[in-house]
Amino acid sequence: MSLRQAYIAAFYFLDFHYYVEAKNDDLLIDLLSSMNPFFWTDGRPLNSAAENDWAEAAKKITDGELLDVQQAFQVMREYVKFYKTEFGFNYEWVIADITKKTYKTPKWLECVTAAMESPPPSLECVRELWATQ
Repeated sequence: MSLRQAYIAAFYFLDFHYYVEAKNDDLLIDLLSSMNPFFWTDGRPLNSAAENDWAEAAKKITDGELLDVQQAFQVMREYVKFYKTEFGFNYEWVIADITKKTYKTPKWLECVTAAMESPPPSLECVRELWATQ
């Protein structure tokens, strides 16, 4: 998958944690708000640096432009770690939770599948899917 598709998959996955598992953790919403790939009509996130930060996290995992499912999962972990280290956000629980899971986690695979659709479904569509599960 492309870096962009992996970024969208990570956004879906972290959003799922926010709305379903984290019970609306205020710190995580800051990260999600800045990286939201559906905020602007051109598909760019609210924080223009977010995708650059994602690309930098990807460089720690691979030097290529394409990622496999496992690499994309690892990049997501590195991305959250970067925000914790660089900006001092308390994302310990998110990092610990991601570390406990693997790239074979069904929810991650669902997020990857959705992100690879062309175009990827809106966040609202993905949340509706989670609500029915």
